[in-house]
Amino acid sequence: MTIKNTIAGLPYGGAKGGIKIDPRSLSKGELERVTRNYTTALCKKNSLGAAIDVPGPDIGTGEREMTLIKDQYQQLYGHRDINYAGVTTGKSIQHHGIRGREEATGLGVYYSTRQILSNAEQLQKLGVSEGLKGKRFIVQGFGNVGYWASKFFVQDGAILVGVAEADGSFICEEGINPDELWAYKRKRKGTKGYLGAHHKVGTEYVNEEAIYSPWYICFNSVISSFPLPSNSQLMSTTQAISNASSSLRQLMGPPQERVKISSYKKESAFYPMCSVMEEVSL
Repeated sequence: MTIKNTIAGLPYGGAKGGIKIDPRSLSKGELERVTRNYTTALCKKNSLGAAIDVPGPDIGTGEREMTLIKDQYQQLYGHRDINYAGVTTGKSIQHHGIRGREEATGLGVYYSTRQILSNAEQLQKLGVSEGLKGKRFIVQGFGNVGYWASKFFVQDGAILVGVAEADGSFICEEGINPDELWAYKRKRKGTKGYLGAHHKVGTEYVNEEAIYSPWYICFNSVISSFPLPSNSQLMSTTQAISNASSSLRQLMGPPQERVKISSYKKESAFYPMCSVMEEVSL
């Protein structure tokens, strides 16, 4: 994250911090109190501010939590910090947020993938055809990033054929509408049962088994830093790239012109960067 922001000229670091709770088990009121108390604790340690540390939404958080942090910071320091509104990213428009922030990371995944699949010289060396149109893809982790990336992929002609989530995975050869699945997940708090609810023919699994089905592109937007050992046995790395709009990602090319893009989190960011530097210039 630090390297990515430096390249982009952004004055942000790459630290991670949070609270060990399950947000799904708490009410909105409880989540608000926890978020505000967390903000106050950070302020007491002088660890928050536009010129000190700027949190952004990540696992289990979103626009609401970022707005709460900004509001709490404003109550505490707004009278003496002219830049109080810049204490977080990803907050609501009404609280000095910016349009496009929600879909930014997924859009970056789409842009980087589109760019890779338009580089004729590299694609020839990888034995991969150009463009996204008609290519089948699977998403591992259908959260904010997974949804928006899928939406842009489908708009460009790709076909979403599988999704792996915490409550299981499924394959649907006829294609999946990202907007339908997103609405279903938000309503049901999961993707399990989507095929039956929308009368689609496919196969459901109780684990991530769907990612082992035939695919052309698979991108990982879940918490884990590396593919599982069982995944690694099925894939051979051919190239690594740095995605300046999301996090470090690795382009992998198993047989049958398959590509895998995996996201990396802070704890493992510097190891794949070595691969990026060595592999990106094919």
